[in-house]
Amino acid sequence: MAKLSRARILIRHKAAKGVGSCLCAEMAPQCSEMDAEGMAVLLNSAKDCVFRRATGLKLDQADVETAVEGCPVNTIHIGFRSTRHSETVRAIRCGGKRASLPHTI
Repeated sequence: MAKLSRARILIRHKAAKGVGSCLCAEMAPQCSEMDAEGMAVLLNSAKDCVFRRATGLKLDQADVETAVEGCPVNTIHIGFRSTRHSETVRAIRCGGKRASLPHTI
């Protein structure tokens, strides 16, 4: 039996900056879709300052990278889980205030 990978990628999307090109929903439909107003929505995401943050499967990385590279306004960003420390609570700067958010990848 093949072992399933649990590797994850971190996807961040600045939806307010989007222009409704539909590229992200076409290139990575497993991670985003278009809403009723024609704007992209990152699926299963949580608010993280001006971004929406979600995790995706590492096996979807190529599709997400295609969306990142093709985004006309650079609203999609991708990252990776690198250390055990990154799985714990992290502090981020948000609007001049310090906020602690659970890092759930």
